[in-house]
Amino acid sequence: MASMGVIEIEDKIQFITDNLTNIPTLEKGEPFMVEGGNELYVGNGNENVRISGGSRRNYLHNWDFRWGSLVNQRGLLTYTANGYGIDRWVGMWVDVTIQSESIRITRRTTNNGAAFFQRLEHSGIYYGLPFTLSAILGDGRLVSVSSSIPTANHTSSGATWFGDYALRVWRSIDGTLEVQIWADSAPPNSSIDVVAIKLEFGPTSTLANYTPMDHGKELATCRRYFERISGVDSLAHLGVGTLLSPSPDVIQFLVPFQCGKRIRPVVTLEDWFAIRAYHNSPTAVPASMFSSDVGHSLNQCVLTVPFRDLSSLPTGEGFIMNLSRGDVVFLRGPGNIFISADL
Repeated sequence: MASMGVIEIEDKIQFITDNLTNIPTLEKGEPFMVEGGNELYVGNGNENVRISGGSRRNYLHNWDFRWGSLVNQRGLLTYTANGYGIDRWVGMWVDVTIQSESIRITRRTTNNGAAFFQRLEHSGIYYGLPFTLSAILGDGRLVSVSSSIPTANHTSSGATWFGDYALRVWRSIDGTLEVQIWADSAPPNSSIDVVAIKLEFGPTSTLANYTPMDHGKELATCRRYFERISGVDSLAHLGVGTLLSPSPDVIQFLVPFQCGKRIRPVVTLEDWFAIRAYHNSPTAVPASMFSSDVGHSLNQCVLTVPFRDLSSLPTGEGFIMNLSRGDVVFLRGPGNIFISADL
C-alpha cells in the first residue's frame, strides 16, 4: 500500500475535522462549536444549542469574485488566452472579465472543452465523497448540485444548469479533480456573471451564509501556487536581493520569494528591468538576457546575466565594473518576475 505524504495526511485530518457531525465528548463547562450538516452546534459542556444557518469550509481558493476580495496577481482586467488568469483559476476557450461585483465568463469559440475551472491539490483524498457545489450568480440566484466525487477518470459528477452553463466536478484523465463552470453547451459570445462559488462536503449548500473572503489571507494562500514580483514606475525601485558573484563572465543575484512554493517553481521574466546598485546609474537589460535557476529551493531563485552581453549596453560595462560582492541589487520596472508552481 502506497504511503501518504505529510501534506496529504494533514489535508485528510483537516477534512475530517471540518466535517464533524457529532458533538465531541467534553469536560463539563468546556465551550465548543462544531459544524454539522447545515447547522452549527454551540455548547458549554452542560447543554447544546443548535443554530441554523451555519457554514462549512470552502475547499476552493480565491472563490469570492468581487472587487476588493478577489486575488488577481497577474493584474489584467480581462483574460482572453487559454491558461491561468485570476489566481488559481484556469480559462479554456472562455474570456474572463473582472467587474466590480462579479466576474463575467464569456464563451469565446466553439472549441470543445470550454470551461472556467480550478484544479484540486491531492485530489485522491476526495474520491467518492459526497459534496455540494454551489455558486451565486450576478442576478442573485444561488445554483447548486449535490453528488459524489467521481471514482473513475475522464468522468464528471452530475451537473446543475443555469442557462447554457453548468456547475460540475470533472475528474481528468490523470485523476486530477477540476471544479468547473462548464461552457461547452453555450453559444459563442454568450456570458454568465458569477459572484462567488463554493465546494463543500455535505448534503446542502451553505454558500448563502458566507462572509466576504479575506483578501490578505487568500493572497498568502495563492502565493504558494503563483507569485508575481513586479517592477514599478521609473522613479522608484524594487529591492530583490544581494549580489552573489560578479565575475568576468556573469553577474548573479538572489531573488527571495514571499513564501515557500508548492513545488519547485518555473521562473519567467517579462519586459525589461534595470539593475541598479547604490552608486550606479541604472542599466536597461532585456528580460531575454536573464536566466533563472531555482535549484532545489522552494523559497528563492538565482537570476544570472552574462557580462559579455551587458557590456554592449549603454553604461553597461562601467556599471558592472563598479559592482562588488554583497552589493544590494534592485530591479526597476516595468518588468515582472513570474514564479509559477500551480497544478
